[in-house]
Amino acid sequence: MTKLKLIAELCGFLAADGSVFIRKEKTGKSHYEFRFYPDHESVLKRFLYVFEQLYGVTPHAKNMGNYFYVQIQNKKACIDLLKLAKFGSLSWSIPKIIKNDKKIVRFWLRAYFDCDGYVSKKYIQLQSVNEKGLKEISKLLTNWNIGTKIYRYERPNKNWNVNYLLNINKKQDRLKFLKTIGFNHKVKLNKLKSFYVLESPNQVGHQN
Repeated sequence: MTKLKLIAELCGFLAADGSVFIRKEKTGKSHYEFRFYPDHESVLKRFLYVFEQLYGVTPHAKNMGNYFYVQIQNKKACIDLLKLAKFGSLSWSIPKIIKNDKKIVRFWLRAYFDCDGYVSKKYIQLQSVNEKGLKEISKLLTNWNIGTKIYRYERPNKNWNVNYLLNINKKQDRLKFLKTIGFNHKVKLNKLKSFYVLESPNQVGHQN
């Protein structure tokens, strides 16, 4: 696997369920930190593998019961990634260096859906307060002729940010997603597969 594919995955994971930031103390000392909160061991293992392959360090993960907590301090990784993209729920972005590469950007998409994707019998859904980011994802999915629809949801508390929902509604579009993007998240992958009666066991499955 090329380095760019690994970078795409790492950025996708952190955009969805993580943070990357530089924290400065009053003394002037800087801390270069990552935090990641996967909800399933399959996603945790993939994240740890990707980080170790890129930076030669295997982060420590703590089992919190319903999710895992990963905290990393790594100056090189932090500086590298902050040059490529933005992170944080309001402003995460897709690295420019992968946007126009269909074969690479799907690794970012898979990692993002691993964390924030919800699978039901009627749709695959993302929720985010970052409308611009969801529109970018929608545009990227058209590369595989996967149709999407974005909804605006204003929450009851006016102090809360507006939520945006990206849905993949059509059955044929969800099957295209399964075949071309897929999941590392075993529960989501198996749930999506279960909604299709397959003529052959090789009919579905995302590409590596």
